[in-house]
Amino acid sequence: MNLVLVTDVFGITDGLLAMSSQLDAVIVDPYAGAKMHFSDEAQAYAYFCEHVGIDTYLQLFSANLGQQPAVTVAVGFSVGASVLWRYAANPLSGKLQRGYCFYGSQIRHSLNLVPKFPLQLILPKVEQHFNIAQLAADLADCENLTIVKTEYLHGFMNQCSVNYDKQAQRQQLRLLAAKYC
Repeated sequence: MNLVLVTDVFGITDGLLAMSSQLDAVIVDPYAGAKMHFSDEAQAYAYFCEHVGIDTYLQLFSANLGQQPAVTVAVGFSVGASVLWRYAANPLSGKLQRGYCFYGSQIRHSLNLVPKFPLQLILPKVEQHFNIAQLAADLADCENLTIVKTEYLHGFMNQCSVNYDKQAQRQQLRLLAAKYC
């Protein structure tokens, strides 16, 4: 099994490198492997929107996946989860057999997509810009999708986020490692 982690707007961080090592995973990020040093999520998000964008990140992800010898599982975080969601609906997404999307808030803009492989959407407790319960209801009948609601906030897996939750991250990493490592 080969695992790829699809980063959020922070890109490669020390915490993500540790996670990658623990899970023996490859990292795909929007900044071509350059380690960025953002002061907070607002700065990281603004930079991502101005210099990359979700369409470009999707192209980068697709190209990177094409270069990997064998990738069967992808785990996306925030904007990375939204990229994974869009990729999963592509009929050419054959390299992946399963995906996990942690708090992919941009998914709400493409509810018409249907994943071609099993995908799990891990939702935060609340989101500032939209209703989580409504998103879950809108996607309830989507094929190949399971929805998991958590008691944590957007960013709980990222040590750079103000919403980071060490216990929740450990729990989720144990679940992933038990399934795939």
